[in-house]
Amino acid sequence: MFTWGEYDVLYIATDNQTNQAQCNFKIRFGKENCVDAADPVNGVQSCESWGPQLKYKACSIECRDGFEFPRSPAVFYTCAADGKWKPNKSPSTMFRYPQCTKHVPATKVVIVRIIYGSSPACTESSKEAFTQKVLQTINAIDTKWKMCSLTDTNGCVGTQVRVECGGPPLPPSRRRRESESILASTFGVEIEIPVKRRLLTDPSTGQETTIRDALHNEIQSGVLNFEKVLPNGRPDVGSLKIQEEYLCQAGQVVVRDLCVPCAPGTYHSSATNECELCPIGEYQPLTARTECFKCAPGQITASEGAISEGECKDNCPPGHQYDPLTSGCITCGYGYFQPVSGSFECIPCGIGKTTLSEFATSEDECRDECPDGEQLSSAGVCQPCQVGTYRSRGENKKCVTCPPGTTTESTMSTRREQCNTPKCKPGQFLVKETKNCQFCPRGTFQNEEQEATCKLCPTDHTTAAPGATAESQCYSTNQCATGEYNCSWHANCIDLPDENDVPSYECRCKPGYRGNGTHCTDACNDFCLNDGICKKNNIGNVECICKEHFSGDRCELRFQTSNNKTWIAIIIVGVVVIGIFIVIVVFIISFRFNHVQDAQEKSSNFADLSPSANNILYGTPPVCEPPRAFGYYYEDDDVYETKTRDMIGNGSERRPTTSTVTSMGQTMSRAIEQHKYDIRMRQAQQHMYQPNNEE
Repeated sequence: MFTWGEYDVLYIATDNQTNQAQCNFKIRFGKENCVDAADPVNGVQSCESWGPQLKYKACSIECRDGFEFPRSPAVFYTCAADGKWKPNKSPSTMFRYPQCTKHVPATKVVIVRIIYGSSPACTESSKEAFTQKVLQTINAIDTKWKMCSLTDTNGCVGTQVRVECGGPPLPPSRRRRESESILASTFGVEIEIPVKRRLLTDPSTGQETTIRDALHNEIQSGVLNFEKVLPNGRPDVGSLKIQEEYLCQAGQVVVRDLCVPCAPGTYHSSATNECELCPIGEYQPLTARTECFKCAPGQITASEGAISEGECKDNCPPGHQYDPLTSGCITCGYGYFQPVSGSFECIPCGIGKTTLSEFATSEDECRDECPDGEQLSSAGVCQPCQVGTYRSRGENKKCVTCPPGTTTESTMSTRREQCNTPKCKPGQFLVKETKNCQFCPRGTFQNEEQEATCKLCPTDHTTAAPGATAESQCYSTNQCATGEYNCSWHANCIDLPDENDVPSYECRCKPGYRGNGTHCTDACNDFCLNDGICKKNNIGNVECICKEHFSGDRCELRFQTSNNKTWIAIIIVGVVVIGIFIVIVVFIISFRFNHVQDAQEKSSNFADLSPSANNILYGTPPVCEPPRAFGYYYEDDDVYETKTRDMIGNGSERRPTTSTVTSMGQTMSRAIEQHKYDIRMRQAQQHMYQPNNEE
């Protein structure tokens, strides 16, 4: 039988072949699983289940419309393996949420504080006169601004004026001359005005403004300056302080701009101005209370915040606890103790101990009382010593662990000599036949001591060497598949063949990104120059859309503006035109040159009928003189050219003979051709260069 708490459980199974297997786990005992908590009074809860079999809970609470928490609740309330709701000031009692109470609007007040200095007399009569002047001024301001929350024939309802005198006392001689008690030479004024919760409207401009600003402007204008009717009635405007507050009645607390009554089980503390839980031994069933009721003599409550008189229970003595089933006090029982009175549960002794009586009042009464090889459990019963421990009655209070590196073969060992089996460390397993430890082979590990087998690594994992002690030493052989890689989010993991049992992979940036694979950045980052716009195509390649005057893959080239383009075009056209003109001139010159040559060739085919036709320049050359060339040029040519014409043969060769003139028709034809030739030659001579006598 177990008491509340957590315990380790170990099972060992053996078959006929002496094969063994074991199973160990933890057991946690609680009074009960998480019990559903009731909704808060005038509120609702929202819960979610979690943990094994969804037994655990986490809840949040809120109030219904028109209600509010007078005490701020926790953000979450949870119940876990121990079966207890938290936070809870008294875990031993039934859990309940804070209650919601109906709220009302809080009264908004404006508090004005200002100091009047150097008053010759701060007497009771002057204070009363000053108070009346202040009230009249406040009523006048309300007539203009309509700021008071409630008014009657006397003006603003609830306005309070407090005048406090301060400063050094007057000399005794001066005191005797005064008919009334002089309190001080300076005084301060505090004005408390219940006001409306909305903005005010300026009667002159029609604009909305806050009450605080309206009062500040009025006081700055001198409405509280009474020096005309009271001695030294000028205020120190620099000391002016205006603040807005919300006030509630006794038994209520201010929550935002609301008045929330204290819930049952609480009372309003004037010291803290908060709703406090009723202390142990007191209760409060009503709302908006300033104190709690006390339980009857001899009774006590289980925790703070009792709501009803029914929570007052018998004040049980030490060694006892209150039993709700019997509605009375019962003894703690064996293995438990309770040193204080008024308890609703007893405290268990430590594991392996018990008490000699049922009404123990001290932990010192918890003791060992089990045979050899056993120890006393927290339930008060004896249980065997586990493997690796032993106990001798009278020598040990609980089971003792074997020396380091050794263990026992079975449970219920009674002597140290039974610790004769080596205790395998993590990374090893026990070979029972030889009683020695061996390292776990590659691909396995063992993170616990004294185990007979090793644990397999996950799929696609292995270990670097034998003797692995943790699953974390199992590394992946395909780190891309298991996600054990350090690639960028914008990279692809490519598994590579292992080298020397070392897994490897490569990170390659995805299309549209660049980097080393571990860190990949957008390929468009800083790619386009000169404010070019980077865009990606469907396969991720980037290209730049260049702005005007730029070109290139990255917009790195600048070209000429449109004006320069125009000039360049004009220059090119001009060059082309000049080139065409030069070609035409060359063609004309060539044509004329060829034409002259053709004429010369024709003239050589017939005899010259004129004696002077053999040489129009110098006459017929001598027979012995060889042919020679003569030069000429045209003055209208762009480029001076010197051309030569060979005069073929001597004068006798060019004269017509009787044998060449066969008929009159042929003679006339040749004469006509010769005449044309003479005309062309004379035209050539007109343009031919002729040296003068000086040359």
